[in-house]
Amino acid sequence: MSAEDLFSTSIPTSEHQLQNQENYYSANGQRKHRQHLCKVCSALAPPKTKGFETSYFCRRCTEYHGGYIPLCNCVRRQETGNKSTRDLIWHATWVNGTVIPAHLKKSIHFCKRKRSEAEDEQKEG
Repeated sequence: MSAEDLFSTSIPTSEHQLQNQENYYSANGQRKHRQHLCKVCSALAPPKTKGFETSYFCRRCTEYHGGYIPLCNCVRRQETGNKSTRDLIWHATWVNGTVIPAHLKKSIHFCKRKRSEAEDEQKEG
């Protein structure tokens, strides 16, 4: 890791809590949370492998980075000795996404929503 990778503005971790998103869809008459690929799972997944989906996200990181930040709240890849949740990796190890290792940065994109939540509700209703 170079010195440039370590230069960042960190956000206090206490402000960061995972929340279940309020965006729903209907499937077979049931109301379900919309799910997105976890940023950390996608970055750490082997090439041509899809990361895990989650309905949880960090609102504070989403505001800070200007893009939606979905994160898993469970431990993945335990067989390799991992004992940290993806949310803990993002917030503690990667300092709220500001110190992402250089070789993983290219696989993490911060995408802004194309439509507002109000527009989503109008289309569904």
